[in-house]
Order: sequence, then structure tokens, then C-alpha cells
Amino acid sequence: MAGPVVASIRARLWAALVALLSCGVAPAAACEASFPGVVEAAGAPLVINGQGWRIVSPWGVRAYAAALYQPSITTNASEALRLGRPWAVEMIYCREAPVAAIREAWLKSLRANCVADCGLDGAATDAFLATLRDARPQARWRFIFDGRRVAVLDGGVGRGTVVGPPFARALLATWIGAAPPTVALRDALLGRR
Repeated sequence: MAGPVVASIRARLWAALVALLSCGVAPAAACEASFPGVVEAAGAPLVINGQGWRIVSPWGVRAYAAALYQPSITTNASEALRLGRPWAVEMIYCREAPVAAIREAWLKSLRANCVADCGLDGAATDAFLATLRDARPQARWRFIFDGRRVAVLDGGVGRGTVVGPPFARALLATWIGAAPPTVALRDALLGRR
């Protein structure tokens, strides 16, 4: 009698495992990303510095791909974060994410990376958070800092701008600062991998 019961439980466990893995892996595996080699900021070219994935689980589930663009390639985060230096970051989302969760994650990351001379301004932060919206798979967001302001684009359409080099530095630090989403992503964006 124990034989059929054990077999039934084993079959259910295997079915549950297959269902769990297919939910987490299938959408991530379908997420592909390609980035242009050069983008422009204030009419000047920025070259791709590095690109990587934001991995959100031990199983390699991808949240988004990101690429960092700089006037010249650098592996040094301090140089990349130098106040006034133009930059751009492009993100391609792999899965849906509600705007409330996105805003919460950005705010947490901005605060975690704002140290000493950061100058994170409440009005600038609020203006930035207001530009964000729900993310859909394959949504392309680009953040471009031209030396004076950060322009936020969603699928090439402007969502707004945030004025000020100090905010731009804090925003860039969310990817390559002391508390990035993952060290692997920071290293990839800085071309260290």
C-alpha cells in the first residue's frame, strides 16, 4: 500500500518542480538584449563601456539587461562617477514589474548609494520617480546625462528630465556605486568582466 502512495507523492513533487522551474526560467531565457555601440548625449558620442544582467535568483533569473555608456572606456567607478562627466545607461526589462516596486527599489538604491558628498535632493528624487512607470518585457529605458540634466526615455519617448549633476551622480551610483544591485552587474558595466 505504501508503494502507490509514495509513487503518487513522488510524481506530484516532480510535477511541482517542473512547474516551478518553467515559471522562473522560461521568461528569462527568452530575454535577449542587444545594445548599440554608441549613443549621443548633447551631440557628443558616448561609447559602450560594458553591459550585463541583473540576476534576481540563484537559478539565474534575469530582471533586466543594462549597458553603460561613457565618453571613454573606464573600469574605474570613481572616474565614471566624476561630477559633470556625461553618461548614459540603457536597460531592457526581461519581465513585468509594477511601478510601485520599481520606485521602491530605486529609492532604496539611491539612499544606499548616497554617501558623504552625494547631495541627494528630495525634489530631484521625486521628479525622477515620477518619470517611471510599469515595466513590460522588452521595455527599453534609457537614462542620459548631458552634464546638466538626466533625460529619462521609455522606448525612445521622453518621460521627463531631472536637473542637476549631484542627482545624476547618485543615479549612476545605483548601478556602479558602493551598493549596486549586484557586484557582478557593476563589474560588467565597468567592463571588468
